[in-house]
Amino acid sequence: MSRASDRAYERIRELIISGELAPGDALGEEALAEVCGVSRTPVRDALRRLEADMLVRRSESQRSFVADWSLDGNDRLTLDLNIAPDRGDFDIDADIVAPTGGVLASMAGLKQ
Repeated sequence: MSRASDRAYERIRELIISGELAPGDALGEEALAEVCGVSRTPVRDALRRLEADMLVRRSESQRSFVADWSLDGNDRLTLDLNIAPDRGDFDIDADIVAPTGGVLASMAGLKQ
């Protein structure tokens, strides 16, 4: 991973966790590139990583949005994902522990 994509990942993640980018906000590559001081390619890489971390979701048209989540008083990250059940995907209620600067640690409540 390039340093530029690492910087973009950390900055966008910080904006999401701090609430500056709210759940449901559209994530435009050009605007994020300007905020992060990088080109669009590192932003695309960062958005893919954040999608894997479940902090970003993509629409069917491949637009990126901040995922619906919240931090409770115990530093637990709660995600509410609704993944097209009409296509046979799952409805997922995930409760993920996210220590500051750490890795998403556990997922509970996966239901089919």
